[in-house]
Order: sequence, then structure tokens, then C-alpha cells
Amino acid sequence: MRLGPLPLRACILAACCLAVPAFAGTPVEAETGETKLAPEEAQNVLAELTESFSKQPCVRAKLNCAVEDLLGKREVRGEMLFKRPDTLLRRTQSGKDWTVVRLSGTTLREYYPGTGGDPGKLYEKDFGRAPKALALVRAGITLDVKALSKYFDLHLFKKPAEGGAPAQLRLVLARKEGVKLVLHQGTKEGEDLPYQYVIARLDEGAPFFRSIERLPAEGQGDPMTETFTEFKTDALADADFKDEKLDGKPGQVDQVKDLEE
Repeated sequence: MRLGPLPLRACILAACCLAVPAFAGTPVEAETGETKLAPEEAQNVLAELTESFSKQPCVRAKLNCAVEDLLGKREVRGEMLFKRPDTLLRRTQSGKDWTVVRLSGTTLREYYPGTGGDPGKLYEKDFGRAPKALALVRAGITLDVKALSKYFDLHLFKKPAEGGAPAQLRLVLARKEGVKLVLHQGTKEGEDLPYQYVIARLDEGAPFFRSIERLPAEGQGDPMTETFTEFKTDALADADFKDEKLDGKPGQVDQVKDLEE
């Protein structure tokens, strides 16, 4: 079973969904062993993280994507490649089928395999006239705290290093009250992106997030968690982002209009 077409929403983080899960409290409360950092300390730590991320111009990682809905939990596995400032490739496999998504500059291309013998489909979304939407996509990938804080309240939690393991950080982005992120694609009616919370976990000093969870408001989506492992920071060439499934003529091209806030 393959996952449905989620990557555009997944990119708009942030970017790394639940119909809100059964938390013992809310995501902005400390978990076992964590301490919530005071605002000033959190800003300093986030500034250090942003600088640490910026020193890694390229990141490659194994990717596991899990979604939970009424049919249960579904998982796909693959890889993610990222090259600063704005090139991202995600390949995920379900059975023999591959889904491929590439963000390059202002263009997002998505390939989805067909079902029942139907051929796969290639879509293209142009963010050339949507600078705010594109900035939010990039902010989620590069941990641009200033850009993210326009739409989300940021809460940072820290679990100290223990037993040789590095300190662990959990960044919770909570949608600011009253903030809407309405995205228009082509001629489709705009819809408010459903994310109420985005939770990013990482080890202190790591080149990228360890996992990203996306949690929408109640009744507006399904749980989605992306987990990243086996990081490599070797240089990536343009050829590494090529994929034959993305190089054909897209069956549909959508001009993305900017976020309606």
C-alpha cells in the first residue's frame, strides 16, 4: 500500500499529522527527563543550531515516513538529499513502487506511481509567484527561526547527555492563535494548511533533524512522522538530484499563489 500525495504539505512544515493524538498533556509540556528552556536560553541554543546546520552544505540520510489513519499505520522507506540553499530530493519506496519529490529553486516536481496497471503521474508546482510560501518551505528545512517564528510559537526542550549519548533537543512549533496559512494551487480553492504542531527532534551537534512529527488540529488530518538516520555530509553534485521519473513532461503544472495569512 502506498502513501497518498502528501509531499507538498509535508514540505510546508514547515520542512520535515494527527487527529490530535492522545498526549498526556500537550506537546508544549516537558516529556520525561526533559527541561523546558527559558526563552532567552532557547534563543541562544536555536541560534547555535542554525549556525551548526549552516555549516553542513549537503546532507544525505535514510528516510522512514509513517502515517496513521483509519486503515492503520503505513510506512514507506527511502532517502533524502539536501543541498543548500534550496535543493531537496526525497525518494520513498512502497513494494516495487517509488514516489519521488524534488524541490529545486522555485520548482517542486512530484512523481506518483500508478495503481492497477495505470502509468505513474508527474506533477509540477511553480512557487515563482509565491515567495512567502517558498520562504516557509525553506525555513522548515534550514531551521530559519526568524521566519518560522512569524507563524509559530517556538518551545525548546532539552534532555541532558547520558551514558555516552549526546544531549537531545525537542523543538515544538505551535501555530500561533488566529494564524491561517491558506495555500492556493492553480485554480483550486485555497485551503488552510492543517498543522497545529510540528515537533522536531535532534541530537545536539547533529547535521539534521532526527525526526519530524506533524500534528494537525482535530479532524483535519492524519499523523505523519518522518525519521532520518545514517547521515552523510559529503558533497552532493547536481547529478545526485537527477531522477528519470522527474525528467519527463509533467501531466499537470500548477502556479502556486502566495500564502494567504
